[in-house]
Amino acid sequence: MSDPVLAKRKINPAPLVGAAKAGKPVESSFGAYLSARGELFAIEAKELAGRLGIRGAGVVAIGVLVVSTYALLMAGLIGWLAALSGPNGLAWYAITLILAGIQLILAIIIGFLVTRPMPPAFPFTRKELQLDSSWLQSLKTRVKKP
Repeated sequence: MSDPVLAKRKINPAPLVGAAKAGKPVESSFGAYLSARGELFAIEAKELAGRLGIRGAGVVAIGVLVVSTYALLMAGLIGWLAALSGPNGLAWYAITLILAGIQLILAIIIGFLVTRPMPPAFPFTRKELQLDSSWLQSLKTRVKKP
């Protein structure tokens, strides 16, 4: 009897369905099944940790560079604009507040760009669990029908 879910997954059904016929105890087959699921989970967890680590290091580096660049640029820009405005123009503190508002708007825009959603975690495990669920449902419907 061919199971369409197992055929789609290209899995040998003997360890799961016909373990007794194949000469293996069901417990060892189930253990091998759980072990395979655990290995898949471990591989995907390692990949996710790598992606998050790289993203975290990038965010820290960007933060350090932005803060130092901001301090240098703002000091120079405030002095330059105060000198351009002349003795009757804007005071340095007014220029500082205007530039701080512009900086806040830019920070909000960058914040929206950085918080874009990441790809879903553990895609292969989710797919396998969905296939497991559909396989179990097909077994339940088969058992109910005499």
